[in-house]
Amino acid sequence: MPGTRRMPLVRKQRQASYSDLALDLFEEMSALRCTCTPEVIAKLCCHRAGEGCPGCVRWWEKRPHLRRALGGRIWEEFMIISRHPPDRRRSWPADSEEGRWLALERASEARRVARAKLAPPPAATPAVPEPEPTA
Repeated sequence: MPGTRRMPLVRKQRQASYSDLALDLFEEMSALRCTCTPEVIAKLCCHRAGEGCPGCVRWWEKRPHLRRALGGRIWEEFMIISRHPPDRRRSWPADSEEGRWLALERASEARRVARAKLAPPPAATPAVPEPEPTA
């Protein structure tokens, strides 16, 4: 018999599940804005730990907490997420800083949508009748 009779396995790629703590930290970290000037960034070699504007300092303070929330080991020195949002026009490997940023962003949005579905609808205010026009 020519050829093979093996059936290819069609497996869905599992999405990583992130804890609420990890998503809360990500949302807080992504909201921190960098106000460093280009001169400061060049001098400090692109936002070294604990240097720069208040947003960068706070971001570096939160970084180890996010690493632990994502299951990273203390001896693993890799960037958890990029300091700035990635370019969405290209695809990033899942294990890169930018890929993690996009995955956390998708998980955060999914959690926000799920919470919105569970929230009770806003109370409808009764319609106020319009006053009669006076002639």
